[in-house]
Amino acid sequence: MSPLELWIRNPRVPENGKDEDKWIKYAEVRPGDSPGTLSHNQGTRRDIIIFRCANDDSHSTITRSEPGIDTVNRKDRAVFIFGTEIPLADLKDGEHFDMDIKTDVSPKPRKVRFVHKREKRRMH
Repeated sequence: MSPLELWIRNPRVPENGKDEDKWIKYAEVRPGDSPGTLSHNQGTRRDIIIFRCANDDSHSTITRSEPGIDTVNRKDRAVFIFGTEIPLADLKDGEHFDMDIKTDVSPKPRKVRFVHKREKRRMH
């Protein structure tokens, strides 16, 4: 099955650089996987960005939860959502959604791109 891919803009490549060098693949979520999450710090507010690929691979969704808590213990991450998930994007085959994210560890916001890539089925 095909994934929802998460790409991060490479800050070392100038805007006029080659397009294939501008983005670095960071993660992917496949149909049936648990959702992926990113923390997003916005000064007085900390959101959790949740991204998931539908089980039937028909689309991927990106949502924002406020408030929320996420915690990391070695290699495991637990996310607790206390608010409502606010839709940010619903992606179909080949569509992408860009946003700026400021995580707990990033010194400044980074541009991220979510891309839904549906599996191409072969005709027999």
